[in-house]
Amino acid sequence: MQFTVAICTRNRSSELIRTLDAIEQQRASLPWEILVIDNNSTDGTRTLLEQRAERSPVPLRVEHEERLGLSFGRNRSLDAARGSTILFVDDDAVPREGWLEAHVRAFADADVVGTGGRIFPVLPQNTPSWYKRIVAVQNGGPTSRYDFGEISGDITEENDRLFPFGANMGLRRDIAREAGGFRTDLGWGAAWMPGEETDLMLRLWRRGGRLRYVPDAVVDHHILESRVTWDYYQHWQRGLGRALVRMSPPRSRLERWRQVVTSTWKIAHWQLRASRRSFRRLPDEVYQARLKVRLHQGRLGELVIGKEPAVQDAPLSSDF
Repeated sequence: MQFTVAICTRNRSSELIRTLDAIEQQRASLPWEILVIDNNSTDGTRTLLEQRAERSPVPLRVEHEERLGLSFGRNRSLDAARGSTILFVDDDAVPREGWLEAHVRAFADADVVGTGGRIFPVLPQNTPSWYKRIVAVQNGGPTSRYDFGEISGDITEENDRLFPFGANMGLRRDIAREAGGFRTDLGWGAAWMPGEETDLMLRLWRRGGRLRYVPDAVVDHHILESRVTWDYYQHWQRGLGRALVRMSPPRSRLERWRQVVTSTWKIAHWQLRASRRSFRRLPDEVYQARLKVRLHQGRLGELVIGKEPAVQDAPLSSDF
């Protein structure tokens, strides 16, 4: 067994069926398996997986992780996978034809320790227009959109390609474990913040590993209706602010307070820029400015009290 396709899931049996259907149709030139980590589901996920394993055309195994949180599930994947290379895909993402083989080809280079493929968000029918306009051009964010064109290449800390996202990425299993795996103080779960996959990929790259952007490995990421709201996006931005501090913490007390002052100034700066009445800005510019406010509120909260601050979200104008 050389490749393991890993899916971490919790209480999403209907979405999981769609993902498994697409994965079972994949073809690869090397032996591979499917590994599903059930993160303590309370719906019909366990029964579904037991039935699915009996008739899957690809070897399908199920592991259970009682500790809630995506990072715990992904670390269990690193421990339980039989393949020397592990490919992660979210339970609400649907790989397109050729996805698996594209990752397999990238790992034919022995120097490659990680890969990232394109992620295209599939939005609900009633998605607000302001949300559609932003995610059409923004990589990252709550949709995990990841698209840097059709030309493959290395991913580094210096170029404009972001480190891969967990909805569509690959890792050399042993090297990822040697690097410490996924940080459990990051990632969706109890912490409610992103960044665990970015943090691990950054550590791998800094250790001398080669990361590759694989544009032919494409997944469609189906976004839940509850996640295309203004409140959710603001919450996500504050979580990102907290994660950025945890991934790069201040090295001294003086540096911490310098960052506190900087974050406080940036909150005031972006709050001013968010005022349409004073500055006659376009709705999208106001929206982006408000998200910057939330980002730096998250940073400030993590720097001062180590948790998400209690803030009053501004109402969203109806013309967004």
